[in-house]
Amino acid sequence: ELIFDNYKRSNELPFDSNRKMMSVFVKNNSNSLVYTKGAPDYVLEKCSNIYINNTLYKMTDDLKEKVLNAVSKMTRKSLRVISAAYKANDVFSEDNLTFLGFVGMMDPPKEGVKETIETFKNAGIKTVMITGDHKDTAQAIAQELGIAFEEDECITGNEIDGLEKDELKKVVRKAKVFARTTPKHKSLIVKALKENGDVVAMTGDGVNDAPSLKIADVGIAMGEKGTEVAKAAADVVLADDKFTTIESAIEEGRTIYNNIRKSVLFLLSSNFAEIITMFVSVIIGFPVPLIAIHVLWVNLLTDSIPALALGCDLKENGIMNDKPRKSNESLFGDGGLELTIVYGIIISLLTLLSFISVPVSELNSLSMNINFSNIKEQLMTNEYVLAKAQTFAFSTLAVGELIHALGMRDTKESFVRKNIFKNKLMDVSLLLGLLLQVSVVTFPFFNKTFKTVCLSVYEWSFIFGMVFLILITHEIIVLIKRTKKSKIDCVHEK
Repeated sequence: ELIFDNYKRSNELPFDSNRKMMSVFVKNNSNSLVYTKGAPDYVLEKCSNIYINNTLYKMTDDLKEKVLNAVSKMTRKSLRVISAAYKANDVFSEDNLTFLGFVGMMDPPKEGVKETIETFKNAGIKTVMITGDHKDTAQAIAQELGIAFEEDECITGNEIDGLEKDELKKVVRKAKVFARTTPKHKSLIVKALKENGDVVAMTGDGVNDAPSLKIADVGIAMGEKGTEVAKAAADVVLADDKFTTIESAIEEGRTIYNNIRKSVLFLLSSNFAEIITMFVSVIIGFPVPLIAIHVLWVNLLTDSIPALALGCDLKENGIMNDKPRKSNESLFGDGGLELTIVYGIIISLLTLLSFISVPVSELNSLSMNINFSNIKEQLMTNEYVLAKAQTFAFSTLAVGELIHALGMRDTKESFVRKNIFKNKLMDVSLLLGLLLQVSVVTFPFFNKTFKTVCLSVYEWSFIFGMVFLILITHEIIVLIKRTKKSKIDCVHEK
């Protein structure tokens, strides 16, 4: 017969993360019994007797050691072990129990978790396991998942209790598995990691996880099995409770950040190029290469759809192999400022070279000396030469910024290897931009409005040859970054 057919539950001590056990008090007309289950090492401490082959024995240190050795064999096989004990008593307490035995349960990791942890490792994200399980169980699971392999990478809650604050900060730098922990330990671990300068994301589903979820930089609660308290304390709630979803979220977050950064750097470097072009020309005494409507048109052409296309770009290859950026890093970090300056200078130089190429060509056709004075005189006195020079500068700047947007899709990978047809919006913006720019230079109606002159196929070829240097600059930057990264990786391997 089942015990509950004859006994009625009258009281209960629920599971507690400090006691690591739970007990029920059952009664019938003549007897009162206490049944307890929980962590073997904790239950054993409450036992004064033990049943062996239906015979009652006094619990001794030797018997405790034999039980714990048997438990250890199971925990080393990644089994979660629960012990059972009881006593016949009219007083509901967890003292002087009789040890009955234990059972091992297999709780295998969910599909994809091991692969996700490996991805995190490549992405520079350290995965730490904090559990109430036995140390051997936690370590066996950690080895199976690839979290930790050395015994000294695992520490228990009791060991944490014996550490000072500064000592714990040192320990958490190396430790990757924390076993037999309480909610207090979880909070201490999260605080120590944060004080070491780490950005901490904490996952949890129970009421006891709420304090550490609140302390963490990013608290992640389970949406299906998580308690309402955990969800309220968390910053993010996983609707599907899958650990692998965190990988997708990080990947998407990195993509969004990169796209915003690319768009901003593209806009800043393009506008910086316009400023340098105008500033240098005025400083050396030349007429302005761009009139007001040229600047407005270029900004309309390049600051709209191309910038939007960069913001909607697909994820970069190997984005989960990049190391995390610092939390206080600006958009100009990791070479962003250098990129803005370099691209701005290159585009402005090409624009200025296109601008002066017209008077130089005119002087050459007249067999006149090519010097600063003659170039300036041609620009200042010959209206057609000035209009054509401004058309060259205007077209070079517009087409150059469109090509620049194409290169800004990925500053870590060669343009040749990048699939330019994946971003349809970028392709449309590039083709539409080129078509519109050719139109304002070619058709007479637009010539009057934009004060441009019609260019020949040869002259357009010259302009496209000039802006092609922007892509060459991109390839040089990619090569420099790869060389630098290879040197850093070699140093780390050594």
